[in-house]
Amino acid sequence: MMVLVNLSRRDIEYLFTIYEIELNFGLTKTLQLAKRMNVSPSTASAALKRLSNLGLVRLSYRRGAKLTREGLEIVLDMLWRHGVLEQAFIRMGLNINEACEVAYRIQHLLPKEALYKICEALGHPYKCPHGYEIPHPGKLSRKKYEICKPRTSF
Repeated sequence: MMVLVNLSRRDIEYLFTIYEIELNFGLTKTLQLAKRMNVSPSTASAALKRLSNLGLVRLSYRRGAKLTREGLEIVLDMLWRHGVLEQAFIRMGLNINEACEVAYRIQHLLPKEALYKICEALGHPYKCPHGYEIPHPGKLSRKKYEICKPRTSF
């Protein structure tokens, strides 16, 4: 069961960053995470502990952190949400940067049922406007998906 309602946008950024580091290095070291998130090592360590307490990250003393199945499910769900919302906003006339920024701001707030309906209305898009593949719900995969990030605020 996903704990999305208990997560802040910053928590989701940590999960995305852990996902990216994990795909490239296998495990996420606290110092790697601190550098990527532009925070102190103690702040990164506290975030890892918080995410571990939520069951989203598995910590291994002196080795690093790895997403749990639940953590990976949240990352893939957020990538799906983002891609679907970007496609919807593009169709409504927003440019690609605006669509990405608005999707980023609200992707974690909308009920999944609403997003299913939007996805269906869009014909179940398989790529976001940036050309990145969109993972679809129910297909848990350790495959590498690109993370679309807002370029500029409007």
